[in-house]
Amino acid sequence: MFEIFILPDLYSKISYLFRKSDLEVGALLECYNEGEKFIVEDMFIIKQEVSSSSVDFDEEAVNMLLLECMDSEKVISGWLHSHNTMDAFWSGVDDSTISSLNNYIGKWVLSIVGNKKMELVGRIDYISNTPFGDRSIRIDDVPIHTLPEISQNDMDLIDNTISENVTKKAMVGYRYVGKVNNTLSSQSKKAQSTQTKQLLLHAGELDYENMTDQEIANHFGCNLEEYDAALELKDEIGDQCINSIPIGEMTDAQWLEYCKLLEAEHDKQTF
Repeated sequence: MFEIFILPDLYSKISYLFRKSDLEVGALLECYNEGEKFIVEDMFIIKQEVSSSSVDFDEEAVNMLLLECMDSEKVISGWLHSHNTMDAFWSGVDDSTISSLNNYIGKWVLSIVGNKKMELVGRIDYISNTPFGDRSIRIDDVPIHTLPEISQNDMDLIDNTISENVTKKAMVGYRYVGKVNNTLSSQSKKAQSTQTKQLLLHAGELDYENMTDQEIANHFGCNLEEYDAALELKDEIGDQCINSIPIGEMTDAQWLEYCKLLEAEHDKQTF
């Protein structure tokens, strides 16, 4: 998925630029990509002629900036354009500007159009080399995000804290049922007996034939891995009983419904 990310201080500069100018205004962008992720690091307001509906960059100014950036190893691969108080959309002027920039700045061009409300739209245009010649490909509606203003140390600290303290909750029902024995068929489960039977009857009435495995898993609040594990467990302990019902004779829906019940009971006791 193509995405555009703007550094937080640059986002503030863009906002000020768009609000400050009462005419349309443009800037070239320093940006790079990591696969389909495009990061915008800086902007350069060069010489340009503007009106209430257009921006024309000075050709010599574009060339000078590109030469300066080559010396400093900066990469100019994009531009932005304010529509002032109008909506953010791709106008004919934008299309022609992008086409001309393709001749200057290489394989791809990142474009951002916005307005004084900071309504922004993103777009990527790139040249694909094919055996039949170069082909221009346009990707519209590219999401634009502002990168969080956070230091690398803080990010590392949060990453480590998550690794140490955050674990995925296991489906207790699966763990619990995996340890049961034939005592499940005894009267020691009287407290759950009526509710369990109601759940089993309810599950037996449901029709899953037209549902995908993912949809079934979502219904029972588990992921596909847990769903598959539950069905494997059902096969392993199929000779055991729940309320005199052999597990092996239960439908998959009944079995998953029972696991869901155990999960709910466990949550109540834990709380």
